[in-house]
Amino acid sequence: YLDNQADPGIGMDWVDSAFNDSPWDDGPYAVGFEAASGAQYLLQTVVPAGTSSVYTRITFDIADVAEVQNLFLDVDYDDGYAAWINGVEVHRANLPTGTLYWNTAALAQHESSNSVDFPIYEIQDISATGIPVLQDGENVLAIGVWNIAAASDDLLLSPRLSTNRELTVTRGPYLQLGTPQSMVVRWRTSYPEESRLESGDAPGNLTFSVVDPAPKTEHEITISGLDPETQYFYAVGTSEGMLAGDDADHFFITSPPAGAIRPIRIWAMGDFGEGTPDAMAVRDAYYAYTAGRHTDMWLMLGDNAMPNGTDYEYQTKLFEIYPEILRQTVAWPTIGNHEFGSSNSWNQSGPYYDSFTMPTAGEAGGLASGTEAYYSYDFGNIHFVVLDSYLTDRSVGSPMLTWLEADLASTTRDWIIAYWHHPPYSKGVHDSDVDIEMIEMRENVLPITEDYGVDLVLAGHCHSYERSFLLDGHYGYSETFSELYKVDGGDGREDGDGAYAKLEYGPDPHSGTVYTVAGSGAKLTGGDLDHPAMYISMNEL
Repeated sequence: YLDNQADPGIGMDWVDSAFNDSPWDDGPYAVGFEAASGAQYLLQTVVPAGTSSVYTRITFDIADVAEVQNLFLDVDYDDGYAAWINGVEVHRANLPTGTLYWNTAALAQHESSNSVDFPIYEIQDISATGIPVLQDGENVLAIGVWNIAAASDDLLLSPRLSTNRELTVTRGPYLQLGTPQSMVVRWRTSYPEESRLESGDAPGNLTFSVVDPAPKTEHEITISGLDPETQYFYAVGTSEGMLAGDDADHFFITSPPAGAIRPIRIWAMGDFGEGTPDAMAVRDAYYAYTAGRHTDMWLMLGDNAMPNGTDYEYQTKLFEIYPEILRQTVAWPTIGNHEFGSSNSWNQSGPYYDSFTMPTAGEAGGLASGTEAYYSYDFGNIHFVVLDSYLTDRSVGSPMLTWLEADLASTTRDWIIAYWHHPPYSKGVHDSDVDIEMIEMRENVLPITEDYGVDLVLAGHCHSYERSFLLDGHYGYSETFSELYKVDGGDGREDGDGAYAKLEYGPDPHSGTVYTVAGSGAKLTGGDLDHPAMYISMNEL
């Protein structure tokens, strides 16, 4: 490799097969620097800050070119790159057309994953340009990376060249944004291809298909015109063949008609994204408990992939741990504080927002929010409201709280369930008298949700289980809590003092709300667990 802080005086000769690169330095891929975040340790070969470009060359052998069926170049880069095989350009990205110079500026900033262990590659099928220039025996791959400016504090090139790659499903399929008449099915493949979804009333009888011809690795197909509360089987793949499904395990059940009263099975938990034996024990315990009863919906209460919510963590700690339920049940997530390491709500970017499809325009019922950071939807006679308790403005009069009030005012469903990550009451590992997110959700949000008769509020964040009495009107610190705030001070159990009850169907303001902390989906971290609003607090998975 050759890092260029000045003109090396070799023009573009360095891409030719016969170029003498023996004076260049040697080092393992990747190359670059990330001075701003102090992440230099993530890079295999660090080059000096202030570098305008880096040229790299590597040889590889092909035993028989006739056996090469496809050729892929995957690159994680910052900011632009171009690649040549045996002196012929095969691809360039984020660079101007024409001749490239040592100090050519990339067209725009392009952020890399800054990771060698788990890079996020942009995958390019270079079969058309690359295979014709391959030769039996030794070949030369030359790749240059260019910065947007010499003063830029980051630069990275991490490439991967492969032949005869098999098209496989590497994530999913999984279900999103279900309604009585539609379903979104998503999956990821090993390289870009068209998207084809087939569905029908039984395995082996998938008579309906939807095709998106645009090549992509992140596939997302919406099936419309479905019947409510009906089971459909499905398969995903391409026009050349299905890659997953068309069996008894790949199915979905559309939700009931709007307002329909049905028994509904909901799995709700937070802070489960650890990928540990404890996380899998909780999963298996739920699967055993609900065996024989379909799970209608999965509410993810935040911290769904820890510790930083990276794409790799989502892959290994969510999609590879819970594949069965994800392909049969719609997951409706909210964002937690641990997703903040890789995603943000201001422009709905990063792995959290890339992984899920949330309603922004009222597609599943409720009032359009215009953002995936917070949203609402209906299932039968239940209205669900999902808030962002960490990355979005929680202040009185903010867009989220203004939307919340308007959304709750517009629903007539019998039940209202709201959920977000930071609980308004808890004495777990996080204290609702101390943490600002928990304080603001209690002081600013609860007056709205109780004004409009929300029945149940679910949260995670604290790695414990806590469940309140039927409450109303307590927005202060725990020492100000008294019996006056208990609408019903019983245990709320059918086999005890009796279930909590409301006198009116539909939204019933200030008739009581139950608050639940369900953050022990993967680990326990204790706490005093003595908040007076709670009927029960348990340090148990």
